[in-house]
Amino acid sequence: MELKNEVLGALRYNNQFKNWEDVKKEFNPTPIGYLNKEPIYPFYDALSENLEISPRSISIAAQPVESFIPFHIHNYVEMIIPLVGSCVFESRAGEVTVEENDIIMVGKGLPHKVHPISKESVVVNIVLKATALSFNDLDSMLHSNQGQSVSRLLFSLLETDDHGEEQYSLFEIHNNPKIVNLIYNIIEEYGVNDFQASEILRYQILTLFSLLIRQAYHSNLSMTVTKNQDLNLMSLLIYIEQHYANITLEEMAHHFGFNANYLSSYLKKQTGMTFIKLVHVQRINVAVQYLRYTTLPIDQISLKVGYENPSYFYKIFRKIIGSSPTNFRQENR
Repeated sequence: MELKNEVLGALRYNNQFKNWEDVKKEFNPTPIGYLNKEPIYPFYDALSENLEISPRSISIAAQPVESFIPFHIHNYVEMIIPLVGSCVFESRAGEVTVEENDIIMVGKGLPHKVHPISKESVVVNIVLKATALSFNDLDSMLHSNQGQSVSRLLFSLLETDDHGEEQYSLFEIHNNPKIVNLIYNIIEEYGVNDFQASEILRYQILTLFSLLIRQAYHSNLSMTVTKNQDLNLMSLLIYIEQHYANITLEEMAHHFGFNANYLSSYLKKQTGMTFIKLVHVQRINVAVQYLRYTTLPIDQISLKVGYENPSYFYKIFRKIIGSSPTNFRQENR
C-alpha cells in the first residue's frame, strides 16, 4: 500500500492539465489523415510529462488530466493503464471504456485517442519501442508455456510493423493482485537511475507479458483488429489451443462462420504459420509436457495429442523440437 501511494503521488504531481493548442504551437505537427472528420497526428516521439523527448526504449508517463488529446498514431507499442478511475479509448472500431487496472495494448499505426480524464483519475502510458525487447526474449517466452500461440499474437505487436498495425488488445485484469502490484513496481523502477535499472525494468515487462498471457489463456481476451473487425485473432488462436487434438480447418471455419480458405489465409497472414503448422506446434507443445512430467508411453502420448500414427508423431516432433521424443524425455526429465 505504501508503494502504491508513493507511485500515485508522483504520478499526480506530474499529470497536470496540458493545453493542446499550446502543445500544437510548440511541436507544429502536420495531420496525416482524418478520422470522424478529426485530424490524425503522427506522435513518433515518446514524451515525458514536461513534454521532453524520452530516448529510453521503455518510457512511462502520466496522462494529463482534463486535457484534450487528438487522434494520433505511434511507431511504437503503447500500454494505457488507468490506475485510478477509468478512461475512454477511441479508435476506428469505436469507443471502449477501460476500467481501473485493466490494460489496453495499442499496436503501431493505429489511429486512436483517449478522452479527457477526470481530475481524480490517474492514467499511465507505457511506451515500448522496437529496441525494448530482443528477439531472444520473445523466442524464449513463445516456447515457455502452452499459451505460446496466445503470446505470439501479443508479441506480434512488437516484432514487425506489419503484424502490429491497426490493432489493439484489451486485457481485463479483474484486479489480479500479481499483475496490479507488478505494474506499480514497473512504474517505481522506472524512476530508479542506476546501472541495473533498465535491465530490471525489461525483465519486469517480460514478467508482465507472461502474466497477461496466462490471464488471456484462462479468460476471454477482447481483441480488436480495426482493419477487419469481423475476425478476432485471439479467439481463433485460443480455439486452436483448446481443440488441438481433433481440430479440423473446416470445423473451425464452420464454428466461427467463415469460409475455410479465407480462414486459412487469414491465419497465415497474421501469424506467419499455416493452420496445420499452428496445430502441430500446439500438439507438440503439449506432448513436451507429457514427456517431461509423466511416464506415459510415447505411443499413448501420440494418441492424446492427436496423432493416431506414432511414426508420424515422431516425424513431426523431430521436425519441431530437433530430437526424437525418446531422446527429449531422457534429456529433460
